[in-house]
Amino acid sequence: MRAALNSLAVAAPDWLNANLLQDWFDRYGKRIESYRLLRLKSEQEKLGSQIGADGFYLLEQIYAVETPQWLRLLPAVETLRQVWIQQFYAPLDGIVQWRTQKDLPPAKLAIHSHVRSRGALFFQKNCQLGRL
Repeated sequence: MRAALNSLAVAAPDWLNANLLQDWFDRYGKRIESYRLLRLKSEQEKLGSQIGADGFYLLEQIYAVETPQWLRLLPAVETLRQVWIQQFYAPLDGIVQWRTQKDLPPAKLAIHSHVRSRGALFFQKNCQLGRL
Protein backbone atom coordinates (compact mmCIF):
# COMPACT_ATOMS: atom_id res chain seq x y z
CA MET A 1 0.00 0.00 0.00
CA ARG A 2 2.77 2.40 0.95
CA ALA A 3 4.69 1.65 -2.26
CA ALA A 4 1.59 2.37 -4.37
CA LEU A 5 0.94 5.63 -2.53
CA ASN A 6 4.56 6.70 -2.97
CA SER A 7 4.44 5.91 -6.70
CA LEU A 8 1.20 7.81 -7.12
CA ALA A 9 2.63 10.77 -5.18
CA VAL A 10 5.40 11.03 -7.77
CA ALA A 11 3.41 10.15 -10.91
CA ALA A 12 0.11 11.91 -10.18
CA PRO A 13 0.31 14.11 -7.07
CA ASP A 14 -2.83 16.12 -7.86
CA TRP A 15 -4.88 12.96 -8.46
CA LEU A 16 -3.59 11.44 -5.21
CA ASN A 17 -4.36 14.57 -3.18
CA ALA A 18 -7.92 14.51 -4.50
CA ASN A 19 -8.38 10.83 -3.54
CA LEU A 20 -6.31 10.55 -0.37
CA LEU A 21 -7.93 9.73 2.95
CA GLN A 22 -6.56 11.83 5.83
CA ASP A 23 -5.78 8.95 8.20
CA TRP A 24 -3.49 7.39 5.58
CA PHE A 25 -0.73 9.76 6.69
CA ASP A 26 -0.73 8.08 10.11
CA ARG A 27 -1.02 4.55 8.73
CA TYR A 28 1.36 4.72 5.78
CA GLY A 29 3.66 7.66 6.49
CA LYS A 30 6.22 5.45 8.22
CA ARG A 31 7.75 2.22 6.98
CA ILE A 32 6.02 -0.88 8.33
CA GLU A 33 9.27 -1.97 10.01
CA SER A 34 8.99 0.99 12.40
CA TYR A 35 5.66 -0.20 13.84
CA ARG A 36 5.41 -2.24 16.99
CA LEU A 37 3.89 -5.68 16.60
CA LEU A 38 0.32 -5.87 17.79
CA ARG A 39 0.01 -8.56 20.44
CA LEU A 40 -3.65 -9.46 20.35
CA LYS A 41 -4.91 -11.38 17.34
CA SER A 42 -8.06 -9.26 17.36
CA GLU A 43 -5.94 -6.09 17.02
CA GLN A 44 -3.96 -7.67 14.17
CA GLU A 45 -7.16 -8.64 12.37
CA LYS A 46 -8.64 -5.18 12.87
CA LEU A 47 -5.54 -3.48 11.45
CA GLY A 48 -5.35 -6.00 8.60
CA SER A 49 -8.99 -5.35 7.73
CA GLN A 50 -8.40 -1.59 7.79
CA ILE A 51 -5.35 -1.85 5.54
CA GLY A 52 -7.31 -4.15 3.24
CA ALA A 53 -10.19 -1.67 3.09
CA ASP A 54 -7.76 1.17 2.34
CA GLY A 55 -6.25 -0.79 -0.54
CA PHE A 56 -9.64 -1.70 -2.00
CA TYR A 57 -10.71 1.95 -1.76
CA LEU A 58 -7.54 3.10 -3.54
CA LEU A 59 -7.97 0.48 -6.27
CA GLU A 60 -11.62 1.47 -6.68
CA GLN A 61 -10.56 5.09 -7.21
CA ILE A 62 -7.78 4.09 -9.63
CA TYR A 63 -10.16 1.97 -11.70
CA ALA A 64 -12.89 4.61 -11.76
CA VAL A 65 -13.96 5.69 -15.26
CA GLU A 66 -12.80 9.29 -14.75
CA THR A 67 -9.29 8.27 -13.60
CA PRO A 68 -6.54 8.34 -16.24
CA GLN A 69 -6.00 4.74 -17.35
CA TRP A 70 -2.22 5.00 -17.27
CA LEU A 71 -2.31 5.06 -13.45
CA ARG A 72 -3.34 1.39 -13.58
CA LEU A 73 -0.10 0.62 -15.41
CA LEU A 74 2.20 1.83 -12.65
CA PRO A 75 4.12 -1.22 -11.38
CA ALA A 76 3.37 -0.45 -7.72
CA VAL A 77 -0.36 -0.14 -8.47
CA GLU A 78 -0.39 -3.45 -10.37
CA THR A 79 1.52 -5.08 -7.51
CA LEU A 80 -1.02 -3.69 -5.03
CA ARG A 81 -3.86 -5.16 -7.11
CA GLN A 82 -2.18 -8.57 -7.26
CA VAL A 83 -1.28 -8.64 -3.57
CA TRP A 84 -4.80 -7.61 -2.57
CA ILE A 85 -6.24 -10.45 -4.66
CA GLN A 86 -3.85 -12.85 -2.95
CA GLN A 87 -4.24 -11.61 0.62
CA PHE A 88 -7.83 -10.42 1.04
CA TYR A 89 -11.33 -11.59 0.25
CA ALA A 90 -13.31 -9.09 -1.81
CA PRO A 91 -15.30 -6.77 0.47
CA LEU A 92 -18.66 -8.19 1.50
CA ASP A 93 -21.10 -5.60 2.85
CA GLY A 94 -18.16 -3.23 3.35
CA ILE A 95 -16.19 -5.72 5.46
CA VAL A 96 -12.71 -6.76 4.34
CA GLN A 97 -11.06 -9.89 5.72
CA TRP A 98 -7.70 -11.56 5.26
CA ARG A 99 -7.82 -14.81 3.33
CA THR A 100 -7.59 -17.99 5.37
CA GLN A 101 -4.47 -20.10 5.05
CA LYS A 102 -6.22 -22.60 2.76
CA ASP A 103 -7.16 -19.82 0.31
CA LEU A 104 -3.69 -18.28 0.00
CA PRO A 105 -1.65 -18.92 -3.17
CA PRO A 106 1.28 -21.35 -2.98
CA ALA A 107 4.44 -19.67 -1.71
CA LYS A 108 6.18 -19.89 -5.09
CA LEU A 109 3.35 -17.90 -6.71
CA ALA A 110 2.74 -15.37 -3.94
CA ILE A 111 4.17 -11.88 -4.16
CA HIS A 112 6.27 -11.19 -1.09
CA SER A 113 7.78 -7.86 -2.09
CA HIS A 114 6.77 -5.07 -4.46
CA VAL A 115 10.42 -4.83 -5.50
CA ARG A 116 10.54 -8.32 -6.97
CA SER A 117 7.14 -8.51 -8.64
CA ARG A 118 6.98 -9.31 -12.35
CA GLY A 119 5.60 -5.88 -13.13
CA ALA A 120 8.40 -4.12 -11.27
CA LEU A 121 11.06 -6.28 -12.92
CA PHE A 122 9.55 -5.65 -16.38
CA PHE A 123 9.48 -1.91 -15.75
CA GLN A 124 13.07 -1.90 -14.40
CA LYS A 125 14.42 -3.94 -17.33
CA ASN A 126 12.72 -1.80 -19.97
CA CYS A 127 13.84 1.43 -18.31
CA GLN A 128 17.43 0.17 -18.36
CA LEU A 129 17.09 -0.67 -22.06
CA GLY A 130 15.62 2.77 -22.77
CA ARG A 131 12.26 1.40 -23.90
CA LEU A 132 10.14 3.28 -21.35
